Formats: sequence, C-alpha cells, structure tokens
Amino acid sequence: MAEYAAHAPDAIDLRMGYVEDDGVRALLAESDALLLPYTDFHSQSGVALLAASNARPIIASPAGGIGTLMAEGMPSIPISQPVSPDTVAEAIIAFAAIPAATWNERAGQYLQHTLEVRSWRAIGAQYLALAESL
Repeated sequence: MAEYAAHAPDAIDLRMGYVEDDGVRALLAESDALLLPYTDFHSQSGVALLAASNARPIIASPAGGIGTLMAEGMPSIPISQPVSPDTVAEAIIAFAAIPAATWNERAGQYLQHTLEVRSWRAIGAQYLALAESL
C-alpha cells in the first residue's frame, strides 16, 4: 500500500505505526476519512469506533465488527472483497465522489448515535438497569 500512497502525497498521508494519544486528535482533525482495509480481522475495531466518536467516516472492509457498524449506519464506503490495492483504490475514488459536506453531515449524525448507544453514560445506564434487575 505504501507504494500506492506515495503516488499521491498531496492526497494521502500514510503513517505507519502507533499514534500516541496526544497526536490522535490533531491527526483526526486533519483527516477526511480513515482507511481500514483489514483482511483477516475477527474483532471490533477500536479505530472504527475512534472514527465514529470523532465524526469521521471510514473507507473499510467489513471485517470483524466493522461490518456491523456499517450495517447500523456508520458513514462508510465498503472496500470490495478480497481486499487488494485495486479494490482499495476503487473505494477511495467512490469516497471522493461524494461531497465533503455530505460526509460531514452523515458523520455528525452517526456521532450522535454513537453517543446515545456507546457513551459511558449509555453503557453505565445499561449496567445499572442490569444490576437493578438482579
């Protein structure tokens, strides 16, 4: 993927490796979307939830729990299976064909959903209801 990203340095900022917590907010603020081209992944993606909680759409394969998030309305462009440089490129092109304002509106709406369903307040209320039912 790095060689493909190198062909468009003005559009793609590829950073390999761990991003320290203090750099995440700035990185997300600079991002139009997060690219998650997972191929063999059987868990929930913390990066997808990070995108949702920062009102950012994703360009992703529906691997692991990402498919569930996409089905529930997370603003996204799916990457066709099997994931390859060509399917990733097609998904990026499809993403770019939709106006940024549309993505921002969708991401803001999904952020509200995320806060209602996955915030600590919402999760705490579920735990409290469970405890009271016991």
